[in-house]
Amino acid sequence: MFLASKAWMHRGVCLGCCFVVLLAACRSTEINQDSITASETPLEESNVTKTTPGSTESQTHKTDSTSEGSTPEVEGDGTVSIESSVELPAFEPLNLPYSEWGAHRSQELLTANGFGATANEWRRAADHSSGLVREAAIYLLVGQLQPGDEVVFRKGLEDIDESVQALSAYGLIRLGDDSAKSTLQQIAQQDPDVFLSAPLAASLLAELGDPSAFDTMVLAMTNQYGYVRLIAMQYMPSFIPLHGQATPSGQEVDVWSLYCQALGDEDGQVSAVAQMQLEELDSPEAIAVLRDCSVP
Repeated sequence: MFLASKAWMHRGVCLGCCFVVLLAACRSTEINQDSITASETPLEESNVTKTTPGSTESQTHKTDSTSEGSTPEVEGDGTVSIESSVELPAFEPLNLPYSEWGAHRSQELLTANGFGATANEWRRAADHSSGLVREAAIYLLVGQLQPGDEVVFRKGLEDIDESVQALSAYGLIRLGDDSAKSTLQQIAQQDPDVFLSAPLAASLLAELGDPSAFDTMVLAMTNQYGYVRLIAMQYMPSFIPLHGQATPSGQEVDVWSLYCQALGDEDGQVSAVAQMQLEELDSPEAIAVLRDCSVP
């Protein structure tokens, strides 16, 4: 999920809210919405059920095991259930470039929970009891950086939600505080099977020109669960400018091979997101991957 820009190579473009990303992919690609659902761990548990005309669907997601005192529970089919009292919008399919989904989906979530579309409203939402709402708010604030938001980001570094921590660290670094980079590095090195914030942090490091967490993306893209691969795919464009660089482990950043892998993924949501990204990127490399790796 990206900020509103088609120039993915520019710093700060490829940010995302893990769980809003998950919902956006399920809703907007119009593919299987039952295999991935989203909410987040609350302070007070209550069932999340979204009702649409003629149907009722429960929406849950996997979050970090440290988030707000609860550990996610993986079902036999790979679906992860966590209950929450946060209001989830309908997330109707978007007629927007894929690179603009991030800001739009984040604002949809905030609007559904009573917040407006101004920086002051985002700052207010950054204090919400729901980590999902806080993450969306910080995401939007990072997209329109203002020096006065340093205090919000510093508070975010202490958040129990590691996605909030990662986005806050990125905001501080963009404002000139490189000491926050250690937070990103720590989160990015965690196991993406347990911490969905790991691919997010890896992509934020990549936005800063640091390919050191590419190994995390490779690990996530080989995960047995489709929703983990989907999250990694959402953040993959951050590594495109770093293609060919070496990681500390000696591995080369080969982002196009991961795109090729994603186009053939057994999970249709992963392949659909990869295809949308490549089509919008429309570079010679992206066109070649679409030509050579697309599954008929």
